[in-house]
Amino acid sequence: MILVDEYKTSCVSSETEEEMTKQKYNVNGKMIECHKVLTTSIKDTNSKEETERCIYIDRDINGAKNILKITKNWLRYKIRPKVFCRPQAQIVKPPKKLG
Repeated sequence: MILVDEYKTSCVSSETEEEMTKQKYNVNGKMIECHKVLTTSIKDTNSKEETERCIYIDRDINGAKNILKITKNWLRYKIRPKVFCRPQAQIVKPPKKLG
């Protein structure tokens, strides 16, 4: 069994490794954020013209793909992709054992 810190796995795109945003929609003139669906824009490489397309992804599926990516990277290179690393100030070291 391998334990994986899930930090940023659901909010960073598994395709582009860029931060995604919550999908917003209009309900009776009020903008509502949908926590479960995230969006990002990616460049369309299949087109002759440089265009961007918006993709929508379920944050749980995105998180699962990123956890798989982190695990594969760890097994191959023994390192976590930088985009999924916590800032140094957030790393908590376990207390030293007494005795």
